[in-house]
Amino acid sequence: TLMSGNLAIAAVSAVMKYLLQNPLPGDSIAAVVPDLAVTVIPPHQVDDDTPHLNIFFYRALPNPGWAQNNLPSRNSQGARTSNPYLALDLYYLISAHTARDYHGEILLGYAMQTFHENPVLPRDTIRTALSSASLVTADTPANLLAAIAATELAEQIEQMKLAPHYPSPEE
Repeated sequence: TLMSGNLAIAAVSAVMKYLLQNPLPGDSIAAVVPDLAVTVIPPHQVDDDTPHLNIFFYRALPNPGWAQNNLPSRNSQGARTSNPYLALDLYYLISAHTARDYHGEILLGYAMQTFHENPVLPRDTIRTALSSASLVTADTPANLLAAIAATELAEQIEQMKLAPHYPSPEE
């Protein structure tokens, strides 16, 4: 993600939440887990009584492909000539929370398949997600969602890409 404001990370999280809340036609997750909730909070705060998929942002690292663009950003006199990109790779932990047998595996399988089938998000999908009433909750009022949508995440140079990251056992 090329940062397009201080709400850009929240915008990425909101798009991911939208994808999980709005299954593709033909996806049977609603038939198997009809009361699925998707949250974007620290995992220890999730209520295990209701089936949940939780999206937790935990790390941002410089994107090596974009980090050096627009450098140098100052001329020989030290005056700013440009703003280099703040290009980041964002890392999320997707976790399933449930008290029912097999639902954790079903939920994680659903999340993995959803992100696998949508590795590059079209700009229209991002715009639709960030303007979706389905993201408005008591914790995310419409005015906050409007501020997140104003980041213009869909208008970045680089498209939003989803790829699995398999951390080492030490991580």
